[in-house]
Amino acid sequence: MYDIEQKLYHDLNLKIEVPESCEKAIREGLHKKKKHYSWMKIITTACASLMLTAGVVYAGTKIYEKIWGNPERVVGYYSEENNIKEEITNDTMKEDEAKELAEELLKKFQQEKESIKSAELIGNPIDYELAWNIETNENTDIFIDAKNKNSYSIVFNNIEMTDVQTVEDNKLNEKAKIIAKSICEKLGYMVEKYNYIKVQPIIEMQNGDHVACIEFFKQYDGLTNPYEKISIRFILETSQINAFTISDTKCEDNNITITEAEAKNIVNYQEEKIKTKYKINDIKAEKAIVATNGDAYLRISDYEQYRKQSIAQYPAEKIVDYRIERRIRKVWAVTVNYDVPEKDKFNGDFVACDEHYTYFIDGTTGEVVGGSNDFESIKNYMY
Repeated sequence: MYDIEQKLYHDLNLKIEVPESCEKAIREGLHKKKKHYSWMKIITTACASLMLTAGVVYAGTKIYEKIWGNPERVVGYYSEENNIKEEITNDTMKEDEAKELAEELLKKFQQEKESIKSAELIGNPIDYELAWNIETNENTDIFIDAKNKNSYSIVFNNIEMTDVQTVEDNKLNEKAKIIAKSICEKLGYMVEKYNYIKVQPIIEMQNGDHVACIEFFKQYDGLTNPYEKISIRFILETSQINAFTISDTKCEDNNITITEAEAKNIVNYQEEKIKTKYKINDIKAEKAIVATNGDAYLRISDYEQYRKQSIAQYPAEKIVDYRIERRIRKVWAVTVNYDVPEKDKFNGDFVACDEHYTYFIDGTTGEVVGGSNDFESIKNYMY
Protein backbone atom coordinates (compact mmCIF):
# COMPACT_ATOMS: atom_id res chain seq x y z
CA MET A 1 0.00 0.00 0.00
CA TYR A 2 1.07 3.60 -0.49
CA ASP A 3 2.22 5.62 2.56
CA ILE A 4 -1.12 7.35 3.01
CA GLU A 5 -2.94 4.02 2.64
CA GLN A 6 -0.75 2.51 5.35
CA LYS A 7 -1.52 5.44 7.62
CA LEU A 8 -5.27 5.29 7.03
CA TYR A 9 -5.39 1.52 7.37
CA HIS A 10 -3.44 1.76 10.62
CA ASP A 11 -5.67 4.54 11.93
CA LEU A 12 -8.91 2.73 11.10
CA ASN A 13 -7.74 -0.36 12.94
CA LEU A 14 -6.94 1.83 15.94
CA LYS A 15 -10.57 2.94 15.93
CA ILE A 16 -10.00 6.42 14.58
CA GLU A 17 -13.45 7.33 13.33
CA VAL A 18 -14.25 9.01 10.04
CA PRO A 19 -17.64 10.00 8.65
CA GLU A 20 -19.55 6.97 7.44
CA SER A 21 -19.57 8.13 3.83
CA CYS A 22 -15.79 8.50 3.96
CA GLU A 23 -15.03 5.29 5.80
CA LYS A 24 -16.77 3.12 3.22
CA ALA A 25 -14.55 4.45 0.47
CA ILE A 26 -11.38 4.27 2.56
CA ARG A 27 -11.86 0.81 3.98
CA GLU A 28 -13.03 -0.74 0.71
CA GLY A 29 -10.23 0.94 -1.21
CA LEU A 30 -7.54 -0.19 1.20
CA HIS A 31 -8.59 -3.79 0.78
CA LYS A 32 -8.94 -3.78 -2.98
CA LYS A 33 -5.58 -5.54 -3.31
CA LYS A 34 -5.99 -7.58 -0.15
CA LYS A 35 -9.25 -8.96 1.12
CA HIS A 36 -12.68 -7.83 0.08
CA TYR A 37 -14.89 -7.10 3.05
CA SER A 38 -18.60 -6.90 2.36
CA TRP A 39 -18.61 -4.33 5.12
CA MET A 40 -21.56 -2.01 5.36
CA LYS A 41 -23.37 -2.99 2.25
CA ILE A 42 -27.09 -3.51 1.54
CA ILE A 43 -29.81 -5.95 1.17
CA THR A 44 -33.17 -6.20 -0.30
CA THR A 45 -35.76 -8.40 -1.85
CA ALA A 46 -39.28 -7.95 -0.74
CA CYS A 47 -40.41 -10.86 1.33
CA ALA A 48 -43.14 -13.17 0.08
CA SER A 49 -44.81 -12.93 3.45
CA LEU A 50 -45.50 -9.29 2.55
CA MET A 51 -47.60 -8.11 -0.41
CA LEU A 52 -45.74 -5.57 -2.52
CA THR A 53 -47.82 -3.44 -4.85
CA ALA A 54 -46.95 -0.19 -6.63
CA GLY A 55 -44.45 0.93 -4.04
CA VAL A 56 -46.57 -0.05 -1.06
CA VAL A 57 -45.91 -2.67 1.63
CA TYR A 58 -48.76 -4.27 3.54
CA ALA A 59 -47.41 -5.24 6.95
CA GLY A 60 -50.15 -6.82 8.99
CA THR A 61 -53.10 -4.42 8.92
CA LYS A 62 -51.02 -1.29 8.27
CA ILE A 63 -49.94 0.12 4.91
CA TYR A 64 -46.48 1.63 4.40
CA GLU A 65 -44.57 2.92 1.41
CA LYS A 66 -41.71 0.56 0.69
CA ILE A 67 -38.20 2.00 0.99
CA TRP A 68 -36.21 -0.55 -1.01
CA GLY A 69 -35.43 0.43 -4.59
CA ASN A 70 -33.76 -1.35 -7.48
CA PRO A 71 -30.06 -1.83 -6.69
CA GLU A 72 -27.42 -1.16 -9.31
CA ARG A 73 -25.07 -4.06 -10.05
CA VAL A 74 -21.41 -3.00 -10.11
CA VAL A 75 -18.50 -5.27 -11.04
CA GLY A 76 -14.85 -4.53 -10.23
CA TYR A 77 -15.46 -1.05 -8.82
CA TYR A 78 -11.91 -0.71 -7.47
CA SER A 79 -10.12 -2.50 -10.28
CA GLU A 80 -9.94 0.66 -12.39
CA GLU A 81 -10.54 4.39 -12.19
CA ASN A 82 -14.23 5.13 -11.81
CA ASN A 83 -16.04 8.04 -13.38
CA ILE A 84 -18.19 9.64 -10.68
CA LYS A 85 -19.51 12.49 -12.84
CA GLU A 86 -23.01 11.00 -12.90
CA GLU A 87 -23.08 11.01 -9.10
CA ILE A 88 -22.23 14.71 -8.87
CA THR A 89 -25.40 16.76 -8.37
CA ASN A 90 -26.15 20.43 -7.78
CA ASP A 91 -25.75 19.99 -4.02
CA THR A 92 -22.34 18.29 -4.29
CA MET A 93 -19.60 20.41 -2.72
CA LYS A 94 -17.22 21.93 -5.27
CA GLU A 95 -13.45 21.53 -4.95
CA ASP A 96 -12.83 25.17 -4.04
CA GLU A 97 -15.55 24.95 -1.37
CA ALA A 98 -13.98 21.78 0.05
CA LYS A 99 -10.54 23.39 0.16
CA GLU A 100 -11.94 26.50 1.82
CA LEU A 101 -13.67 24.39 4.45
CA ALA A 102 -10.48 22.36 4.98
CA GLU A 103 -8.55 25.59 5.60
CA GLU A 104 -11.21 26.67 8.10
CA LEU A 105 -10.84 23.34 9.88
CA LEU A 106 -7.05 23.67 10.02
CA LYS A 107 -7.51 27.10 11.59
CA LYS A 108 -10.14 25.73 13.99
CA PHE A 109 -7.69 23.07 15.16
CA GLN A 110 -4.82 25.62 15.34
CA GLN A 111 -2.92 24.15 12.42
CA GLU A 112 -3.29 27.10 10.04
CA LYS A 113 0.39 26.93 9.04
CA GLU A 114 -0.31 23.74 7.09
CA SER A 115 -1.16 24.04 3.41
CA ILE A 116 -3.34 21.85 1.19
CA LYS A 117 -1.36 19.47 -1.00
CA SER A 118 -4.16 17.54 -2.72
CA ALA A 119 -7.93 17.19 -2.92
CA GLU A 120 -9.82 14.27 -4.43
CA LEU A 121 -13.53 13.56 -4.69
CA ILE A 122 -14.10 9.86 -3.99
CA GLY A 123 -17.06 7.53 -4.34
CA ASN A 124 -17.74 3.96 -3.24
CA PRO A 125 -19.47 0.80 -4.54
CA ILE A 126 -22.02 0.64 -1.74
CA ASP A 127 -24.11 3.76 -2.25
CA TYR A 128 -23.98 7.10 -4.05
CA GLU A 129 -22.43 9.15 -1.25
CA LEU A 130 -19.34 11.19 -2.13
CA ALA A 131 -16.56 12.53 0.07
CA TRP A 132 -13.64 14.90 -0.33
CA ASN A 133 -10.28 13.44 0.67
CA ILE A 134 -7.87 16.30 1.37
CA GLU A 135 -4.21 15.96 2.38
CA THR A 136 -1.90 18.69 3.68
CA ASN A 137 1.85 19.20 3.41
CA GLU A 138 2.16 17.79 6.96
CA ASN A 139 0.26 14.61 5.99
CA THR A 140 -2.87 15.66 7.85
CA ASP A 141 -5.87 13.90 6.32
CA ILE A 142 -9.24 15.65 6.11
CA PHE A 143 -12.41 13.87 4.95
CA ILE A 144 -15.53 15.92 4.25
CA ASP A 145 -18.96 14.64 3.29
CA ALA A 146 -19.50 16.18 -0.15
CA LYS A 147 -23.18 16.85 0.57
CA ASN A 148 -23.05 17.72 4.25
CA LYS A 149 -20.31 20.07 5.41
CA ASN A 150 -21.25 19.34 9.02
CA SER A 151 -19.88 15.80 8.69
CA TYR A 152 -16.12 15.65 8.56
CA SER A 153 -13.03 13.99 9.99
CA ILE A 154 -9.54 15.36 10.53
CA VAL A 155 -6.61 13.06 11.34
CA PHE A 156 -3.23 14.50 12.35
CA ASN A 157 0.07 12.73 11.81
CA ASN A 158 1.28 13.48 15.33
CA ILE A 159 1.32 10.19 17.22
CA GLU A 160 3.70 7.29 16.63
CA MET A 161 1.63 4.24 17.49
CA THR A 162 4.28 1.54 17.84
CA ASP A 163 4.87 -0.88 20.71
CA VAL A 164 1.74 0.27 22.52
CA GLN A 165 -0.53 -1.52 24.96
CA THR A 166 -4.06 -1.01 26.24
CA VAL A 167 -4.71 -0.28 29.90
CA GLU A 168 -7.82 -0.65 32.04
CA ASP A 169 -8.13 2.20 34.53
CA ASN A 170 -11.50 3.65 35.56
CA LYS A 171 -9.89 6.84 36.85
CA LEU A 172 -8.20 7.42 33.50
CA ASN A 173 -11.51 6.73 31.73
CA GLU A 174 -13.34 9.34 33.82
CA LYS A 175 -10.52 11.84 33.33
CA ALA A 176 -10.64 11.22 29.58
CA LYS A 177 -14.40 11.91 29.43
CA ILE A 178 -13.98 15.23 31.26
CA ILE A 179 -11.13 16.35 28.97
CA ALA A 180 -12.99 15.24 25.84
CA LYS A 181 -16.06 17.29 26.83
CA SER A 182 -13.88 20.32 27.49
CA ILE A 183 -12.11 20.03 24.10
CA CYS A 184 -15.44 19.67 22.27
CA GLU A 185 -16.88 22.74 23.99
CA LYS A 186 -13.80 24.80 23.07
CA LEU A 187 -14.35 23.73 19.46
CA GLY A 188 -17.98 24.86 19.68
CA TYR A 189 -19.70 21.47 20.07
CA MET A 190 -22.06 20.95 23.00
CA VAL A 191 -21.91 17.27 23.93
CA GLU A 192 -24.97 17.58 26.19
CA LYS A 193 -26.99 16.94 23.03
CA TYR A 194 -25.53 13.44 22.92
CA ASN A 195 -26.98 10.96 25.39
CA TYR A 196 -24.56 8.04 25.18
CA ILE A 197 -20.80 8.13 25.83
CA LYS A 198 -18.45 5.33 24.78
CA VAL A 199 -14.86 5.09 26.03
CA GLN A 200 -12.56 3.08 23.79
CA PRO A 201 -9.71 1.19 25.51
CA ILE A 202 -7.00 3.66 26.52
CA ILE A 203 -3.62 3.11 24.88
CA GLU A 204 -0.33 3.56 26.72
CA MET A 205 2.61 4.62 24.56
CA GLN A 206 6.29 3.90 25.07
CA ASN A 207 6.94 7.32 26.65
CA GLY A 208 4.24 6.71 29.27
CA ASP A 209 1.64 9.04 27.72
CA HIS A 210 -1.89 7.76 27.21
CA VAL A 211 -4.08 8.05 24.12
CA ALA A 212 -7.83 8.19 24.74
CA CYS A 213 -10.71 7.89 22.27
CA ILE A 214 -14.11 9.14 23.47
CA GLU A 215 -17.31 8.95 21.41
CA PHE A 216 -20.56 10.81 21.99
CA PHE A 217 -23.66 9.32 20.34
CA LYS A 218 -27.29 10.29 19.96
CA GLN A 219 -29.89 7.67 20.76
CA TYR A 220 -33.48 7.22 19.63
CA ASP A 221 -35.92 4.94 21.46
CA GLY A 222 -32.93 3.51 23.31
CA LEU A 223 -31.06 2.72 20.07
CA THR A 224 -27.65 4.23 19.30
CA ASN A 225 -27.30 6.04 15.98
CA PRO A 226 -23.68 5.45 14.86
CA TYR A 227 -24.12 8.06 12.12
CA GLU A 228 -24.86 10.93 14.51
CA LYS A 229 -21.90 11.29 16.82
CA ILE A 230 -18.71 13.06 17.81
CA SER A 231 -15.49 11.08 18.15
CA ILE A 232 -12.26 12.52 19.52
CA ARG A 233 -8.86 10.91 19.99
CA PHE A 234 -6.22 12.78 21.99
CA ILE A 235 -3.21 12.50 24.30
CA LEU A 236 -4.53 12.46 27.84
CA GLU A 237 -1.58 14.26 29.42
CA THR A 238 -1.45 17.20 26.95
CA SER A 239 -4.97 17.29 25.40
CA GLN A 240 -3.27 17.22 21.97
CA ILE A 241 -5.84 16.10 19.39
CA ASN A 242 -4.87 13.24 17.09
CA ALA A 243 -8.24 12.75 15.36
CA PHE A 244 -11.64 14.40 15.46
CA THR A 245 -14.82 13.32 13.70
CA ILE A 246 -18.36 14.59 13.65
CA SER A 247 -21.04 12.62 11.80
CA ASP A 248 -24.36 14.39 11.35
CA THR A 249 -26.77 12.00 9.64
CA LYS A 250 -30.06 11.64 11.46
CA CYS A 251 -32.08 8.45 11.61
CA GLU A 252 -35.41 8.39 9.81
CA ASP A 253 -38.38 8.45 12.16
CA ASN A 254 -39.61 4.95 11.37
CA ASN A 255 -41.24 3.07 14.21
CA ILE A 256 -40.47 -0.60 14.77
CA THR A 257 -43.89 -2.17 14.29
CA ILE A 258 -42.65 -5.51 12.93
CA THR A 259 -42.38 -8.03 15.76
CA GLU A 260 -39.27 -10.07 16.50
CA ALA A 261 -41.10 -13.24 15.46
CA GLU A 262 -42.13 -11.67 12.15
CA ALA A 263 -38.56 -10.54 11.47
CA LYS A 264 -37.27 -14.06 12.10
CA ASN A 265 -39.93 -15.53 9.80
CA ILE A 266 -38.84 -13.14 7.03
CA VAL A 267 -35.25 -14.30 7.48
CA ASN A 268 -36.26 -17.95 7.46
CA TYR A 269 -38.03 -17.39 4.16
CA GLN A 270 -34.89 -15.81 2.66
CA GLU A 271 -32.74 -18.65 3.97
CA GLU A 272 -34.93 -21.16 2.13
CA LYS A 273 -33.84 -19.52 -1.14
CA ILE A 274 -30.16 -20.10 -0.41
CA LYS A 275 -28.32 -23.41 -0.42
CA THR A 276 -26.02 -22.65 2.49
CA LYS A 277 -23.18 -25.00 3.24
CA TYR A 278 -24.30 -25.72 6.81
CA LYS A 279 -27.59 -26.10 8.67
CA ILE A 280 -28.95 -23.36 10.91
CA ASN A 281 -28.01 -23.68 14.57
CA ASP A 282 -30.02 -20.76 15.93
CA ILE A 283 -31.44 -17.35 15.00
CA LYS A 284 -31.15 -14.28 17.22
CA ALA A 285 -32.59 -10.78 16.77
CA GLU A 286 -31.96 -7.34 18.20
CA LYS A 287 -33.09 -3.83 17.37
CA ALA A 288 -30.54 -1.46 15.79
CA ILE A 289 -30.05 1.64 13.68
CA VAL A 290 -28.19 0.87 10.45
CA ALA A 291 -27.46 2.20 6.98
CA THR A 292 -29.15 0.30 4.18
CA ASN A 293 -26.82 -1.61 1.88
CA GLY A 294 -26.79 -4.22 -0.89
CA ASP A 295 -24.90 -6.99 0.87
CA ALA A 296 -27.87 -9.25 1.58
CA TYR A 297 -29.29 -8.66 -1.89
CA LEU A 298 -26.13 -10.13 -3.42
CA ARG A 299 -26.10 -13.00 -0.93
CA ILE A 300 -29.71 -13.91 -1.64
CA SER A 301 -29.56 -13.49 -5.41
CA ASP A 302 -26.13 -15.10 -5.99
CA TYR A 303 -24.90 -16.98 -2.95
CA GLU A 304 -22.03 -18.73 -4.76
CA GLN A 305 -20.65 -15.42 -6.01
CA TYR A 306 -21.01 -13.98 -2.50
CA ARG A 307 -18.97 -16.84 -1.02
CA LYS A 308 -16.31 -16.77 -3.74
CA GLN A 309 -15.54 -13.09 -3.37
CA SER A 310 -15.25 -13.40 0.40
CA ILE A 311 -11.95 -15.20 -0.12
CA ALA A 312 -8.90 -12.94 0.28
CA GLN A 313 -7.31 -13.73 -3.08
CA TYR A 314 -10.44 -13.14 -5.15
CA PRO A 315 -9.63 -10.84 -8.13
CA ALA A 316 -10.70 -7.23 -7.55
CA GLU A 317 -11.97 -6.91 -11.14
CA LYS A 318 -14.53 -9.66 -10.53
CA ILE A 319 -15.96 -8.43 -7.23
CA VAL A 320 -19.71 -7.75 -7.45
CA ASP A 321 -21.46 -5.04 -5.44
CA TYR A 322 -25.01 -3.73 -5.41
CA ARG A 323 -25.38 0.00 -4.91
CA ILE A 324 -28.43 1.73 -3.49
CA GLU A 325 -29.43 5.07 -2.10
CA ARG A 326 -28.31 5.14 1.53
CA ARG A 327 -30.97 5.53 4.22
CA ILE A 328 -30.58 5.35 8.00
CA ARG A 329 -33.33 3.16 9.45
CA LYS A 330 -34.42 1.37 12.59
CA VAL A 331 -34.32 -2.36 11.92
CA TRP A 332 -34.29 -5.80 13.39
CA ALA A 333 -30.76 -7.14 13.03
CA VAL A 334 -31.44 -10.86 12.71
CA THR A 335 -28.36 -13.07 12.97
CA VAL A 336 -28.36 -16.63 11.65
CA ASN A 337 -25.72 -18.85 13.25
CA TYR A 338 -24.81 -22.04 11.42
CA ASP A 339 -23.74 -25.39 12.82
CA VAL A 340 -20.12 -25.50 11.61
CA PRO A 341 -17.89 -28.39 12.77
CA GLU A 342 -14.76 -27.03 14.44
CA LYS A 343 -12.48 -28.84 12.00
CA ASP A 344 -14.10 -27.11 9.03
CA LYS A 345 -13.10 -23.66 10.35
CA PHE A 346 -9.48 -24.38 9.52
CA ASN A 347 -9.81 -25.54 5.95
CA GLY A 348 -9.00 -23.25 3.03
CA ASP A 349 -12.58 -23.05 1.79
CA PHE A 350 -14.05 -21.64 5.02
CA VAL A 351 -15.31 -18.02 4.98
CA ALA A 352 -17.00 -15.91 7.66
CA CYS A 353 -20.45 -16.09 6.07
CA ASP A 354 -20.38 -19.89 6.51
CA GLU A 355 -20.54 -19.39 10.27
CA HIS A 356 -23.02 -16.55 10.65
CA TYR A 357 -24.89 -13.84 8.76
CA THR A 358 -26.97 -10.86 9.89
CA TYR A 359 -29.97 -9.59 7.93
CA PHE A 360 -31.32 -6.06 8.41
CA ILE A 361 -35.13 -6.22 8.45
CA ASP A 362 -36.76 -2.80 8.26
CA GLY A 363 -38.70 -2.26 11.47
CA THR A 364 -41.62 -0.62 9.70
CA THR A 365 -41.98 -2.24 6.28
CA GLY A 366 -40.49 -5.68 6.95
CA GLU A 367 -38.25 -5.41 3.88
CA VAL A 368 -34.73 -6.81 3.81
CA VAL A 369 -32.73 -3.57 3.59
CA GLY A 370 -29.17 -4.72 4.17
CA GLY A 371 -26.93 -7.16 5.92
CA SER A 372 -23.46 -8.00 7.16
CA ASN A 373 -21.36 -11.12 7.55
CA ASP A 374 -19.66 -9.61 10.63
CA PHE A 375 -22.25 -7.50 12.43
CA GLU A 376 -20.78 -8.26 15.86
CA SER A 377 -17.46 -6.64 14.92
CA ILE A 378 -19.25 -3.71 13.31
CA LYS A 379 -21.19 -3.13 16.54
CA ASN A 380 -17.97 -3.07 18.57
CA TYR A 381 -16.39 -0.67 16.08
CA MET A 382 -19.27 1.70 15.40
CA TYR A 383 -21.72 1.61 18.30
